[in-house]
Amino acid sequence: MVSLNKTEPIKDLSLIKKLGNHLKENYTAREYILFRSMLYLALRTQDILSLQVEQIRGKYQIHFKEQKTGKTKLIEVHPELQREIEVYTKNMEDTDYLFPSQKGKAISREHAFRLLQQAGQDCGLPSLSGHVLRKTFCYHSYQNGTPLHVLSELLNHSSEKVTRRYIGLEQEDIKQAYYAVNF
Repeated sequence: MVSLNKTEPIKDLSLIKKLGNHLKENYTAREYILFRSMLYLALRTQDILSLQVEQIRGKYQIHFKEQKTGKTKLIEVHPELQREIEVYTKNMEDTDYLFPSQKGKAISREHAFRLLQQAGQDCGLPSLSGHVLRKTFCYHSYQNGTPLHVLSELLNHSSEKVTRRYIGLEQEDIKQAYYAVNF
């Protein structure tokens, strides 16, 4: 059972593909790349929105200082996202925000939230947010073999227990334990 107050990752890969296709076909490149960046970089929304073109264009690694924690971390940019960003930023200046508003500043968190909410509703995901996409990255990374201690470090969590709870593994692991035996 899913709590109404708890943000859950998108576990169904087909829904992620559906959402990506919907954004690509019905929204601007900015909105599509925002979605892809949130999925692949696993940063908080405020951190994604603060990125400038020069920080990411042509780079496979980003040295980044998180706004919430003040910690500097090295972020690896997935080659697929890197290719998409190259195309997206082709006519942008280095000093431009990666996700600019019409006034040239970064779009607001509220704007990004409304955009994701609308795209999510269009695809049957009523509570889509940057937070959901961050959790989605971590959940699928874990499912593909990334150890919890690595995800804990990536998220700047204090413990693996916090990370397990964050990506919703506790009940799922218990369920798998029950299903792992066959008498």
